[in-house]
Amino acid sequence: MIIGHLTCITTILALRLDYITKSHIHWNGYELKAQRE
Repeated sequence: MIIGHLTCITTILALRLDYITKSHIHWNGYELKAQRE
């Protein structure tokens, strides 16, 4: 029961970290495009 709960938390954190990383890369790309123009 406890192991399943920890796995659930780890999965949520991993997905959240993946989302933050992708959005961070997206924003960096957006800033680079703005600087080029």
